Amino acid sequence: MDYISGKHTVKIRDPKTDKVINTLYFKAGFTQPPQGLVVLKDINGNRVPEIGVLYTEFGQPSVGIKDAKNDKVLLDTLRFLDANYNPKEISVYPDGNGYSDITVLGIRKTTNAPKAETRDSKTGKLLSDTPF
Repeated sequence: MDYISGKHTVKIRDPKTDKVINTLYFKAGFTQPPQGLVVLKDINGNRVPEIGVLYTEFGQPSVGIKDAKNDKVLLDTLRFLDANYNPKEISVYPDGNGYSDITVLGIRKTTNAPKAETRDSKTGKLLSDTPF
């Protein structure tokens, strides 16, 4: 996170040369740094993976999704849990429909109780909601 501009920046590098292949900028103006990043299976059909970044937007855990090769278009913003939770972790795994499922772990602000929520990356559909 660039604290001067407020931008969340993701640099994608070639693992062999360490050369920056692309740079993605996620929403600016948030005071908290992102809580995590995941690589998702392609959801817009161009055979390029997507990048998901976990942050707090409007007081709620959210995942912004962009194509790894196109910084110009925000593909989606998925909302997780609700404004009573602070985001802590993000994970991703493949599922049966060919897209990634995203799980976000949040901590309830008033009680510190953890809760995980899983959504489909393509549809945003809630798949599970698990309090601990």
